[in-house]
Amino acid sequence: MNATIKAHGGSGRIYPYCSDGLNKATTGHTSEEICVIAEVRETRDGLDTSHLALQLLGESEQIKAMDREKVQGNAAIQQAVDPVHETIEKIALRFNLHNEKLLYDHSPRVSGGTVRTLALPIPQRDKSQYACRDYYGETPFDPQLDCCI
Repeated sequence: MNATIKAHGGSGRIYPYCSDGLNKATTGHTSEEICVIAEVRETRDGLDTSHLALQLLGESEQIKAMDREKVQGNAAIQQAVDPVHETIEKIALRFNLHNEKLLYDHSPRVSGGTVRTLALPIPQRDKSQYACRDYYGETPFDPQLDCCI
């Protein structure tokens, strides 16, 4: 996204305008508000999968709008992306994505930082006893498969 803005003559405040426009459209909050509500440092860590998917669609549509209208400069970029923000907001509202309950720290799930507990060791099996012996009779045991054959 940043490369496209730069290619269209954008600079300075237009970068946060485009990203915060998508944040407000998808969640109803700015990136700063999202970080406070979700208690995260990075905005994306507080977003639900639905928000992220909708933001990716929004970024793609912003790029298409800038390219389609061949805009140059911050003012033209802003005019090109504003309709995209409105469309994304309508989608978010339709699917109730402005619900603050969807904003929380998703980073443990995403980064693999989940708490792992060790499982109890598997007890040794008594290979002379099988639950199905009475039904099937004596069956040979294959140690490579660790089961009856």
